[in-house]
Parts: sequence; structure tokens; C-alpha cells
Amino acid sequence: MCRNLELFFCLLLWQKIKHNFHKREFMYSSSYKLLLENLTKKYWM
Repeated sequence: MCRNLELFFCLLLWQKIKHNFHKREFMYSSSYKLLLENLTKKYWM
């Protein structure tokens, strides 16, 4: 359950990153993207 919640959170973050990608929040989003990549490696590798 906990893992599923984290995955769901990651997906929500990813949607937010994609949505804000072309906005002024680029640096903010890219840091979240790094976090997301680390989490996905943890769960899918």
C-alpha cells in the first residue's frame, strides 16, 4: 500500500512537471524531475 501511494504521488508529480515544463518554473521542475528519476530507479530497476 505504501509503495502504491508513493508511485501515485510520483505520477502526480510527473503530471505537474509536464504541465509546468514550459513555464518559468523550469528549474523548480527539473529538481523534481531528478527526484522522480531517483524514485523510479528505486522502484522499477
